[in-house]
Parts: sequence; C-alpha cells; structure tokens
Amino acid sequence: MNRLILSKLKLRVKLFYLIFSYAHNFGFVIAAYFFLRTNAVGAKIPKMIDRVSDFKYIIRLLQPNPSVLEFGSGFSTLLFSQKTKNLLVFEEFFEFLPKFISNNGEGMINEVEDSFYGGFKTRRFKDKSNIEGKHFDLIYIDGPQTPIVESYAAPNIDLFDMNKSYLRSTVIAIDVRFQTVIETQKYLADSHSMFISRRFANRLNNFENLEKSFMREFELNGSLLKLTSLFLPKNMRFEKFAI
Repeated sequence: MNRLILSKLKLRVKLFYLIFSYAHNFGFVIAAYFFLRTNAVGAKIPKMIDRVSDFKYIIRLLQPNPSVLEFGSGFSTLLFSQKTKNLLVFEEFFEFLPKFISNNGEGMINEVEDSFYGGFKTRRFKDKSNIEGKHFDLIYIDGPQTPIVESYAAPNIDLFDMNKSYLRSTVIAIDVRFQTVIETQKYLADSHSMFISRRFANRLNNFENLEKSFMREFELNGSLLKLTSLFLPKNMRFEKFAI
C-alpha cells in the first residue's frame, strides 16, 4: 500500500473515530459518511476533522442540551443535532440542508436578499420573524453565501438585525468568515470577548487597518479553535474553555 493511500486511510479512520467519540451514535456516523459523499464545501475529511474537534470544545461551554440558532447549514448541523434540545436552521439551498438524525431540529429554507452593511454589498435572510424576541444559548454563523470582497466573503449580517439585549448571554460562533468576525467584534465589543480561530490568526497580516480594539482583544485572548471564532459573554467563566 503506497504512502498516499495509507495517509488517506488514516485520516478517514481518525475522522470517524472523532465522530463516534463525539456522539456515541452509529446513526450519526452513517449520516456523516453520506455527508462526506456530497459536494458541500465542508465535505472534506480535513475540514470535518477540524470541525468536530472545534465542536467538542464549544459544546463544553454550554449547558447540556442547549438551544441553537444556525444561519447556514452543513456538517455543523449534524453535529448540533446530537447535542441540542432545540435547533433552528436557516438555509437558502435545500440540497445543503442535511437530514436531521434526531427530532429536535427544524430546518427552514429561507430566501435571501441583497443588502449593504458598512460599505459592503452582502446578503441577509429575508424572513426572521420566527426568532424575534427569542433567546438562544448559541448562534452559529455559517451562511448565507455572500459576495467576495477583496478575496474574502462579505460579512454575514443577520446577527446584526437581532436585538442586542437578547444576545448578551449568548455564545456566538463563526465558521471562518473573517469579515464577519471583524464586524461582530465591533457590534458586540461591550458585551462579549473575542477568541479568533487559528486560521484567522495565521492570516492577520492580510487585513490592514484593523481597529486597535480588535488587535487588543486578539493579543489578550490569543487564538484557540482551528476554524471557529468565538464571542463569549464577558460574564462567562473562561476557565471552562481550556484546551
């Protein structure tokens, strides 16, 4: 067996070991296998390994069976379906909305509309009436798809439509999406502390003119997770989030 085939086999074994250790559910392992066979952006073994590794730490931050709102869907949706009591997912493309393997979730196909935010042309989900006035333990931002601005996706702005008073005790997790992280830091600077992903930390030099407050928070908190940047309520005990 040549080294390339052996290396790929080891990665596949590592992935499915991590998946089973995350949920101890063979049905979930099968669902992840079928997701891997799709053409979704996140359906790559290295990305799925990093994602499940991140989620093992994110879930530790929350109370058991948290309520989760997800903008966009993918492998993260399958991961949440194993650990939540209430999962609401907004997605724009039916083919990228995985079948839930638990009955605690609701997936909604939601149209998007063009919009502008901070000089960026971007998109937002049209109808968010069913989340008005509701509190979620965690909000995960993985969509909708937005235009590319100077090599990076424009910010996802659905979070900024929400009442800040309902976000003060909510953990915000962002899948890569560097411009979204930058704008979220501005929006939640008074209530949340920022922990950027290692991928973002490795590309900081690509972003000119970052505000001093952003750099100060990065220097204070460093980077923790591989793909996911976090905004944690300032009253949250950070020692719970130790790698």
